[in-house]
Amino acid sequence: MEIIRKITSFAVVTVLSTTAFSADLMQLYREAVVNDSQMAISKSKHRASEEIVPQAMSMLLPTVVFTANTSSQKLNSEIEGNSALFSASQTIDESYSSNGYQLSISQPLFNADRWLNYQNAKQIKQGADIELQLSKQQLAMRVAEAYFNVLRAKEALTLAETEESAYNRQLDQVKKTYKSGLIAKTDILDTQAAYDTAKINRIVAENSLSMSLEALSILTGKPVKVVDGLVETMPILPLVPETESAWILKAEQNNKLLKINENSIQVADRELTRRKAEHLPTLNLTASYADASNKGYDIYGNEYQMSTIRLDLTIPVFLGGMTASRVRQANQYKIQADQGLEYHKRVLHRNIINLVRLVKTAVLRVKAAEQAVESNKIALEATKKGYRVGSKNLFELLQSQRLLFAAQRDYANSRYDYILSSLNLKMEAGVLSEKDLQKYNKYLKSGI
Repeated sequence: MEIIRKITSFAVVTVLSTTAFSADLMQLYREAVVNDSQMAISKSKHRASEEIVPQAMSMLLPTVVFTANTSSQKLNSEIEGNSALFSASQTIDESYSSNGYQLSISQPLFNADRWLNYQNAKQIKQGADIELQLSKQQLAMRVAEAYFNVLRAKEALTLAETEESAYNRQLDQVKKTYKSGLIAKTDILDTQAAYDTAKINRIVAENSLSMSLEALSILTGKPVKVVDGLVETMPILPLVPETESAWILKAEQNNKLLKINENSIQVADRELTRRKAEHLPTLNLTASYADASNKGYDIYGNEYQMSTIRLDLTIPVFLGGMTASRVRQANQYKIQADQGLEYHKRVLHRNIINLVRLVKTAVLRVKAAEQAVESNKIALEATKKGYRVGSKNLFELLQSQRLLFAAQRDYANSRYDYILSSLNLKMEAGVLSEKDLQKYNKYLKSGI
C-alpha cells in the first residue's frame, strides 16, 4: 500500500511539473516554428514552388522515347473446291509475327517561348523565397503578440485580484464601522459597488487570460499554462533611428510585401515578353533508330533497320488570334502589378509614419504612466490619512484607490504596447528577426 501511495505521489508530481512548466518567449517561438500549421503550409508552398524551375528546364532538355512492339497473327481457313482450279477443298493454316523497337531523341534547338518560360520560373522561385521569409517574420510577430498578450492578461488579472481583495477588506471594515454608528449606510453601498465592480473585472480578466493562453497554445501545438513574466528593470529606449524618413527608406529596401510586389512586376514583364515570343518560329532536331522483323509473310521473312535525322521548322502564321489575345492579357497583368506596387508603397509609407509616431508615444507614455503610479500612491496615502482624521470622506478614498489601480493598469499596458509597437515597426520595415525576440527574452523571468 505504501508503494502504491509513493507511485501515486510521483505521478501527481510529474503531471504537475509538466503542466506548470514555465516557458519563455524563445522556447515557445521554437515550438511554433516546428508546430505552427500556417508555417507548415508556407514551407509546403515553398517546396512546391521550387519544382517550377526543373519543370520549366525540362522543356529545354532532350526528350528520349523508346517504344517496342510485338504482334502475332494466325490464319486458319478452309477453301471449298468448287472451281476449275480447285477440285477439292483445302485448309490454310499459317502464322505471321512481327517484332520491332524504336529509339528517338528530340531536342529543341530554338524555342523562345520555352526559354523565356524557364527564365520566368526562376523569377517566380525568387518570389517564393521572399514569401517564405515573410512567413517567418509573421510567425515571429504572431508569437510575440500572443506571448505579450498573455503577460498583459496575466498582469491585468493580478491587479484585478488585488483590487478585489482591497475592496473586500475595506467593505468588512466599513460594515464594522457602520454597526458602531459612525458612518452612513451610503458608505456601505459605495464600497459594495466598488467591490462588485472589482469582482466583475477579476472574472473578465480570468477569461481574458484563459483565451490568451489558448491562442498561444494554438501556435505552439502544445498546451501552455505558465509563461515567464517581464521584469520591472526592462529599459524603455528611444527609437533609433528616430526620423520617419529613415524608417521609410529602410522599409523600401527590406519590406517583404514590397519585395513580393516588385518581383510580381518582373514576373508579369517576363510573361508579356514570353507571350510576344509565341509569334516566333521554333526549330527542333529529332533523331531516331528503328529495328523491325517480320516472319511468315513470305518464305524468307524480312528484317530492316532505319536511322532518321530530321529538322522541324514550325512557323506560326495564324492561330485564330490566340497569340494576340494572350499578349493583350499579359499586358493587363503587367498594369495590375505596377498599380499593386504603387498602392503598397503608399500604404507602407502611411504605416511606417504611424508606427514611428506610435513607438515614440509609447516611450513617453511608459515614463508618464510610471510617474502617475508613484503620484497616485502618494495621493492614496494622503487620502487614507485624511480619512482617518476625518478630513476626507469614504467616497474620496474609494476614488483615490480607483485612480491608483487605473494608473497601474495603464503602466502595465504601456510597457506591452511599447514592446509590440516596436516589433510591429520592425516587421513593417522588413527587418524583424529572431534577434529581436531574443532582445526581449532576456528581460523575462519565471515566477513573475
